[in-house]
Amino acid sequence: MRTPRWVVFGAVTLAVLAWIGTAPAADWKPTKPIRIIVPWGAGGSTDQATRAATGDLEQALGQSVVVVNQPGGGGAIGTKSVLDAPCDGYTWASGAVKDLGTYIITGTLNTKVQDWHDYLNTANATLVSVTPSYPITGSW
Repeated sequence: MRTPRWVVFGAVTLAVLAWIGTAPAADWKPTKPIRIIVPWGAGGSTDQATRAATGDLEQALGQSVVVVNQPGGGGAIGTKSVLDAPCDGYTWASGAVKDLGTYIITGTLNTKVQDWHDYLNTANATLVSVTPSYPITGSW
């Protein structure tokens, strides 16, 4: 079973928030907006999860977070944008670690997992809910 991209992004977000509280992170405070590149189309699960997490990231960082969709090449276009960006902490990637492992194999991008600092967490469960007055009968 494939792990949905939003699960991976949720893991990444929580890890980043945890990392922000560590000593090395305490020395760095962003002074301009952070850009998160989503290497997939707008409205997909990675995009939705990234946008859902921006409020928490903004609060933790004290800075705006801008989500930029750069689809194409099976995620390689947006991922390359992050690789080509200055290594100053202002451009982040969002996606699944499995993609980083496949780019070099498929020949779409000359990078591998070891080229990245990955921040992961466990999962973010989907919830289905109704209003309290909804008449639910039977068993689920």
